[in-house]
Amino acid sequence: MSARLQGSSDSQGGSAEPVDERPPALFPGARGPIVVALVTLIAVLMLPLMRIGHPLWPPDEGRYGSVSMRMAEGGGWIVPQLDGRPHLTKPPLAYWAQASFLRVFGRDELAVRAPSLLASGLTIILVLSVGWRIGGPTTGTIAAGLLSLMPLHVITGWLAITDPLLNLFWFAALVCGYFAVQERKVRFTVLMWTAVALGLLTKGPLALTPVGVLLVWLLISRRRRETWRLGIPVGLPASLLPAVVWVALVLRTCPEAMDIWLHETVGRTVGNGDHPEPWWYYLPVFLLSLFPATAMMTLPGWNLPWRAAERKLRDGEPVCLWMLAVVVPLAMFTLISGKLATYLLPLAPPMALLTATMLNRFLTGEADHPPEGTRPPDVVVTLTVCVGLLLLAAAVGAVTALKDVELWMVAPLSPLLLASGWMWRNWKHHPRERARSMVLVWAAGIVCWCWGLMLEQRTFEPHSARTMLERLSALTGIAQPRLVTYGFDDPTLDFYSRRDVPCLSRQRLLEPLPNPEGRLILLASNDDWQVFAERHRERAAAFVHLGTWQRWSDHKTRILRPPTENGPP
Repeated sequence: MSARLQGSSDSQGGSAEPVDERPPALFPGARGPIVVALVTLIAVLMLPLMRIGHPLWPPDEGRYGSVSMRMAEGGGWIVPQLDGRPHLTKPPLAYWAQASFLRVFGRDELAVRAPSLLASGLTIILVLSVGWRIGGPTTGTIAAGLLSLMPLHVITGWLAITDPLLNLFWFAALVCGYFAVQERKVRFTVLMWTAVALGLLTKGPLALTPVGVLLVWLLISRRRRETWRLGIPVGLPASLLPAVVWVALVLRTCPEAMDIWLHETVGRTVGNGDHPEPWWYYLPVFLLSLFPATAMMTLPGWNLPWRAAERKLRDGEPVCLWMLAVVVPLAMFTLISGKLATYLLPLAPPMALLTATMLNRFLTGEADHPPEGTRPPDVVVTLTVCVGLLLLAAAVGAVTALKDVELWMVAPLSPLLLASGWMWRNWKHHPRERARSMVLVWAAGIVCWCWGLMLEQRTFEPHSARTMLERLSALTGIAQPRLVTYGFDDPTLDFYSRRDVPCLSRQRLLEPLPNPEGRLILLASNDDWQVFAERHRERAAAFVHLGTWQRWSDHKTRILRPPTENGPP
């Protein structure tokens, strides 16, 4: 922080008055609360407003929507069902939440996504409140704004899957554990284990990771005796109890469930499960999915001396907990063989708090006078360069990959680059413009995301199962046709057709298909159908070709009506 003397010197009979040159915390006067309210409101409401009417994405959203639909319409709530079979790859809390909204609001995409949207909004509010409580209103507002711009939060936060719910419970457990230690209040310990219990019912043992992060933080900061404040001997079994009860109820009717769970946990860990990826997989995913926070990182050995980093760890500062909440899970996920980009979503809130704490030091002027031997991150340089490269890649990719996108349609990307350049120009020489520059860059980023989400919906909707069924109903006059597939499986068809859609084998296609009223429609992968037609020409010729469903740019599906056969519908 700097100050200067204004007025005449003592020899001239004047008095020296210090003038504070520090930039304002956010905005002076009454504008500060207005900015905080607007940032929070837009950050929380952007995803719900932009996702209204968006069709379900295959396959995950269709699978969750179909399972929840069965629950809402009278199916069992203990054992989730998909296509008439137990579906036990995940614990049931996400299905329960989605089924509850479906029963209240009816069969609607927004009802299926409501738990994820609520969880994402509550996570932003929690990040705001934690940052506010620890570092002040500016830190909380910046953290909420950063989280609302992170691609992983924007892309995953509205999907009807487990990750947004787990992200909320994971971060809540981490925060409540921190306050349980710092403020020594039992209610935070109870809230921490409640969040862990909900996380276990959402995605299994992975929800225990925040407790491990808290233990590492306390041990590194030489506060071993304070680990008892986490209440592990009582809290751990209490949090496991709801999940154990559900497991016991499932095993009574589905003994094979244990093999499924071992595959989902141990199998993915040791390399016998799904989604195997190389060890470096998460490096580019981390840098891109948590942008812009990753463009402004404080790294030991780069812009923070190792001794200073070690001192902060030993002192147990909050920023060290947020740092460990990023590093420890990232290392754990890197060692696991099965990898998905969505696994990194719980890293987004602590990463936002870390970056917000650093940016607040610029607004107060503290970063302009760093301790000897240190230097603050080159915020505006790296941010502007990264923004320019990402926008260029996004524009080129959109124009070349999407056939109906023209060059003028990428114009909404330009304000973000202009705002970043203006912040770069004013950052050093006009420190009082920093807060305004940051808000302008954030607003331009929100505009870019809104444009991108609208473009994505416009591009995807013609290829969705919902649009195909509407077209099929208009073409055949059948309100609810009976669907079967060949060569592919799309769970979104189950949701929109209001019944299970079986996937037929080639042998089944060679047999007569019961179709007394002509309501049966076959959806066949174009490549698989061509192979079938070459081998069984007479049988294939009996099917009536009704049209083509372009499921995506490189996935064509034939819409066929089987010959009318006598038999049960």
